[in-house]
Amino acid sequence: MVHEGWKDINGPALRARGSSLQWTLFLGTDSDGYLCVGIKTLQTQTPTQVQVAIDACILDVDNKRVSNTGQPVKPESFTPVENCVPSRLMRRELVLQNPAQYLPGKKLSVVCIIHYLELGTYAADRIAKPFPVISPPDGSTFMKNILTEGLFTDVVVAVGDQEFPVHKAVLAERSEVFRAMFNTNMTESTNKHVIIEDMTADVASDLLTFIYTDMAPNIGDSARAEELLAAAEKYNIPRLKTICEAELAKCLDSNNAIATLVMSDTYRADQLEKMTLHWMARHAGDVVEGESWESFCNEHPQLLKVVCREFASYISTLKAQL
Repeated sequence: MVHEGWKDINGPALRARGSSLQWTLFLGTDSDGYLCVGIKTLQTQTPTQVQVAIDACILDVDNKRVSNTGQPVKPESFTPVENCVPSRLMRRELVLQNPAQYLPGKKLSVVCIIHYLELGTYAADRIAKPFPVISPPDGSTFMKNILTEGLFTDVVVAVGDQEFPVHKAVLAERSEVFRAMFNTNMTESTNKHVIIEDMTADVASDLLTFIYTDMAPNIGDSARAEELLAAAEKYNIPRLKTICEAELAKCLDSNNAIATLVMSDTYRADQLEKMTLHWMARHAGDVVEGESWESFCNEHPQLLKVVCREFASYISTLKAQL
């Protein structure tokens, strides 16, 4: 779990009531840059009859639960302690770029609930019964196959000359907009044909891939991230929207900050707007000397007021620290 010099933070020893098993929680960063919370046992040999599942989330400055793992604890979600995969919380860059939201008082608040199943006793004179080891489900691959193979599809998404056979139930589950579309007598529902005219086939393909697999393969491309942000806003897919915001925030510089701010306002990307304003305040000199500053002032007077307030707040904060 060590990544770019960041080390795991281990918590104190914990013991569940009535259990002989001791464990400790740890917080670290995985190879993809996500903050993760996991569990380690303190015994040299862990009883195979113990299985666990972890629910974890970050609390923001308003004590609101964000980046929750969001997976309900079900019997199939329990795994042996030694095989328990750390739960991803949020990209480390997103936390560091928005300290006022996620690091109030320079502290990160993480809530973690451990659910465990403990079967049998572990006395030395008892022979432990073998317990099946269940590999974690690979839902993304499963759903990707459903999309690419096109089995039992009941609606077609058409973008230009390209058509994507899909499933109403899947689209409706991930998007309230698609749900409303299929629940009414709209043309798309009766003709079983959804025509999208405001995005390319490549963007539509990425959008559908995310709807089915929760992954966006080309999100690292800032231009694609911007297009997917627009698609996420149009079809009301909050998780995709947040992922796009995080990717675009990583690309902020003096050449694109103003355009990113306008974009965040257009697509109601509140988190991206906060991160962009914070970046602009820290680099105010470069921002106001840029080529787009004058046109921004003339064309977006309401946003200009927001920027000026952010500059003033940042200056006040610096003065208070002197």
